[in-house]
Amino acid sequence: MTGPRARSVWDIALSILLLILTTLIGVFGALLATVTFATLGTCVGDCSLDGATSALFLAGAAAVIVVAAGVIGTVVALVRRRRAWWVALLTLVGVILVWVAGFLLYGVAVSG
Repeated sequence: MTGPRARSVWDIALSILLLILTTLIGVFGALLATVTFATLGTCVGDCSLDGATSALFLAGAAAVIVVAAGVIGTVVALVRRRRAWWVALLTLVGVILVWVAGFLLYGVAVSG
């Protein structure tokens, strides 16, 4: 019977770095969404206030869910002594995609 796997220092460090970067991008997206909400008062004509608001709120909620799932997945992988950097990387990519989709939907809603 073999003992537990050795912890990989680079994997732990890279996972933490990627999760910190993910959090910073998530916060930046939330701040950008807040500023974008402030400009909704100038929305006239065919633009959909409900659609624009919904797009950004859904993107924010989805980003929080992606980050929570990614952090949990990364921690579980690290506790089980498995490679975890790829979970953190997928979390980063997921948060970026969620915010990009939210802002694209916002653009569609305000363009009429």
